[in-house]
Amino acid sequence: MDKINQLQNYLFMIAAQNGKIIKNLFFILYIILVLILLFSGYKIISAHALDSSLYSLGKKFGELTLLLLGLVVTPGILGRFGIEIKITRIVTVYRRQFGIITFLTALLHFSLVRMFNWLGGILPFSPFPITFEAYGTLALSLMFLLFVTSNDFSKKTLGKLWKVMHRFIYLILWLLVLHVGLQKIGVWTLFIFGAAIVETFSWIIYFIRKKGLATSSEAQSTNSK
Repeated sequence: MDKINQLQNYLFMIAAQNGKIIKNLFFILYIILVLILLFSGYKIISAHALDSSLYSLGKKFGELTLLLLGLVVTPGILGRFGIEIKITRIVTVYRRQFGIITFLTALLHFSLVRMFNWLGGILPFSPFPITFEAYGTLALSLMFLLFVTSNDFSKKTLGKLWKVMHRFIYLILWLLVLHVGLQKIGVWTLFIFGAAIVETFSWIIYFIRKKGLATSSEAQSTNSK
């Protein structure tokens, strides 16, 4: 256990002390994902035919989005349960960067599986999407709001509204449960459903504890009088 704690401390120290380098690496990853998006869009639309390899890649990006989303909410869940795993604080330090990556992978999923195929006339577009598509599109729209406000300017300008908006992440979790679950029940359905359940339960525990502390504080105040 001591060795595990030492390793966590070491990794956290490296992440904290090399912030500029790590943020630059994230930026490079942003560029790579955008280039994949542009290249894939050109290839699919110009070919006017379904590219099975890019379609499969789009599905993989969807799975990666679920994994990243679970990772992003993990520190908050642990904190509300009063559990400290120091290595998860790395995610907290770079939560904004992880959030941007999550949006880009979600955009790639949507674009490779649907949007580029619509634009290329490969799949018919309907203003009334299938139910699971509607939930996925709504989740992506909310993720876009978080993406465009993931900066210091937006945080300062929006104030308390910024915090409210970024709690959409909890709604996004449940929208993705519906998006994935309405297609089929599998490993990824269970994963995102588990993440949404634990997230919700952690908030219930948080508010119960908060109410308990408030009641205890009031009782102590009354006794002191």
